[in-house]
Amino acid sequence: MSRTARKPAKKEFVCFSITGEFVTNMARSWLYEENRPYTTVLKFLLSCMTGTDLEEKELIKLANDVLTGKKQFIGNTRDDSYCMVDDDTDVLTRYSLYFENLPEPVPEPIEERETNTSLEKIRAYDKILKKEITKDDYGWLSPDGKFYPVGWGSHDSWARDYITKHFKGVDVFRPCFYCGDFLEKKGWLLLHNTYMGAVELSADELRDASKKQKEFLYDYFTEREMDREAVAVWRQ
Repeated sequence: MSRTARKPAKKEFVCFSITGEFVTNMARSWLYEENRPYTTVLKFLLSCMTGTDLEEKELIKLANDVLTGKKQFIGNTRDDSYCMVDDDTDVLTRYSLYFENLPEPVPEPIEERETNTSLEKIRAYDKILKKEITKDDYGWLSPDGKFYPVGWGSHDSWARDYITKHFKGVDVFRPCFYCGDFLEKKGWLLLHNTYMGAVELSADELRDASKKQKEFLYDYFTEREMDREAVAVWRQ
């Protein structure tokens, strides 16, 4: 009885590629439209940012920037064009239904706000959403107390332009160079809120602020009837 030789199995290859647009849209859709837990969305974004030398806290910051419309992924993993760039998506308008359905926040003492490091703050519904955001709400504060108003989501591009003009020899376009971080290391303070809410500054930021910066911040918070924040300026 003869045996028929088997032909070797034909090898087939399946290649996958991911586009930056897909990652960006999926993360925002999961959080704002499907109401998936923030920790699940964060884990997904972090898995899409492997292979860098950045620390976890820096990657988390970038992930939050994607969710709030300040950063986005572009390109394709197939041709190595996959990367992150600045974005100006109006998340508040695009996902308005999500924000409208958030419960009213329960006021808490400023001491508790300073120690609350929960990543769930991305889902916060802050009081500034109920009033018109003015051009003077957000911006950069220099060490000498001079305030430069900058619209929400534009602080990175403003920082790049400022550094290019005032810091000669600094290559703002080199990989892993973050203009905002550069200014902060020079003593600047960024007055903003990732969730488009009232400006919040950590205890560390207030403690390291210059006298001129604290003088400005006290007036800034007082003018906006943020009395607890005004008092906290001089506690540090």
